[in-house]
Amino acid sequence: RNYDWVDFPELSIPVQLGNETRFNGFCCNDGIVSMTVTLPQQGFSPGQVVPFTILYVNKSTADVSLTKIELWRKTIYTTPMRTKVDSVSESIKHTQGVKRATTISFNLSFRLPLVLDASNYSYCRLIAIQYVLRVEAISDMCFTGIVVKLPITIGRFLVAPSVEIPHIPTPPPLYNPDDLRKFFKILN
Repeated sequence: RNYDWVDFPELSIPVQLGNETRFNGFCCNDGIVSMTVTLPQQGFSPGQVVPFTILYVNKSTADVSLTKIELWRKTIYTTPMRTKVDSVSESIKHTQGVKRATTISFNLSFRLPLVLDASNYSYCRLIAIQYVLRVEAISDMCFTGIVVKLPITIGRFLVAPSVEIPHIPTPPPLYNPDDLRKFFKILN
């Protein structure tokens, strides 16, 4: 059975995760860069727009040249003999970098594909499907970067934009009601 994310109230709570590092490399050895990613909820449906915020606090002497955003799907197949893990990532977008000694926030969003397997939410012991929003800060001048991985749950219901359905008039009947009465009299 696939469970829908709305069945679990904890998936409606905003989630925030951050990471920080001291950039090191050729000429970036001073200062810490932190990145925090915030989602308004942890559960989503196929086709839904996923809004999120990235907050950078760059106290280093190096620029963040690129922010790479990906949606990872991890499928775990478990048998009595072995476990196989299959990971697939889809690049969502890349954003501009962040200058040294800067604090900046980006409000971004992406639309989930309409065709996605639902997350199993740990109820299937044979096949488990997990999704992760992966955000990575990359600096051209440094060897280290920052990665934040936020688990998200994909529900089973499609979200479609609301569309007003026009009222279509009903065509007149193809029979005459008097003819129908005569027909029933003949049968009796």
